[in-house]
Amino acid sequence: MSFIPASPTFAVEIKGSEDYTTHKQVERSEKRADYFEAGTVAIWDVDPLAQTITLHTSISDIVFRPGDRAHAEPALHSWTPDVSVLFE
Repeated sequence: MSFIPASPTFAVEIKGSEDYTTHKQVERSEKRADYFEAGTVAIWDVDPLAQTITLHTSISDIVFRPGDRAHAEPALHSWTPDVSVLFE
């Protein structure tokens, strides 16, 4: 097996229990910058404790909560999962 020599169009990062410190938040921000520099256009930052999904793009951030329909525009078109269902 080998890695694909390209960046993903859409990435999903799920916070683990160790990801809630200030240091880890800075690391995650730097990692998102690396993704964008490599050509990724949308990143989901999934927070299981807060039950939120934050969509990061190079121009804005949007937070989706239970009851919302999330999206991953501009990476994925017409895909809008129900946030409540994702956290069941």
